[in-house]
Amino acid sequence: MLTDIFPLMLRLVLPMVLGLMSRQLRLLPENGAEVLRTFVVRICLPLLVFQNLFSARVDSLPQFFPAATAFVLLSLLYTLSGAWVARLAFESARQRNAYFIAVFMGNYGFLGWGVMHSFYGPEAFTRAVFFSMIFWPVFLLAGFFFLLRMNHHGSGASPSMGRMILVNATGPVAGAVLGVAASLGGVSLPGPLAELIKSFAAMSIPLILFTVGLGVTLNMRPGNWKALVMAAVHRLALGFVLGWVAWRLVTLFFQVDDLTSRVILLEAVMPTAAMSPFFTLYFDTDRELVDGVIAFTTLLSMVTLVLWYGVVEWMV
Repeated sequence: MLTDIFPLMLRLVLPMVLGLMSRQLRLLPENGAEVLRTFVVRICLPLLVFQNLFSARVDSLPQFFPAATAFVLLSLLYTLSGAWVARLAFESARQRNAYFIAVFMGNYGFLGWGVMHSFYGPEAFTRAVFFSMIFWPVFLLAGFFFLLRMNHHGSGASPSMGRMILVNATGPVAGAVLGVAASLGGVSLPGPLAELIKSFAAMSIPLILFTVGLGVTLNMRPGNWKALVMAAVHRLALGFVLGWVAWRLVTLFFQVDDLTSRVILLEAVMPTAAMSPFFTLYFDTDRELVDGVIAFTTLLSMVTLVLWYGVVEWMV
């Protein structure tokens, strides 16, 4: 097992280490991480999603429904459990908000796509795209709804919510729709265009992992270790239980193939989403705690993913 997983982990770890070293050595300008992340999200990822779904086997398309349903169920389970633990364990509103923000949504797209592609190949990446296709609407709507409730605010949402959904979701969703339409329509791409798409798509996974490493910060206050450990256990251990529940519920209503099952279970134990600090702009929150959980769970997941990979291979 270790001889099988070690090369797979190197594919994940080496680009992330390069990103972390680049951050520590200040090889990029101050806004370099944000510029690179924008480039990946708005250019590379849509082309990768298009190419993957354009060349995907037609018989994989029905797996969209169980994968997307599992994502919604998993998000609901994380949201409810995150809000419950936050209220139970923390008296400070700033810590409650920080814990909930850091726990309720995982890095299903950026890191999750990289993991699935590295572990199981392009077909698993297709399932991971299906799984996280509606990430931004669920992420923003669930986040704002529960944070407003937790902070006793009236119903409503940030005026920028719609813009955030459009900016971050339009590219990948458009790539998916066009890829599926072109595949089903038997479209043949001109050689230069196909080569351009292939070249940019090939950059996506290494750049995704590089930017994850680039975003890791190692500054953690000693007073936050309790919350850090709790959040890590919640996302990287309890998350598997939540993923198993979501998976079993989905199998009651859909035909779920083995590859989709593996994707659902492994996606459930992804570390905290890199976009989680977005909510700190709107609610009184311990931002350092949120950043610390992102870094801590991301680094720790390099170990836990190996363990859960073995469990998933045994189960499915």
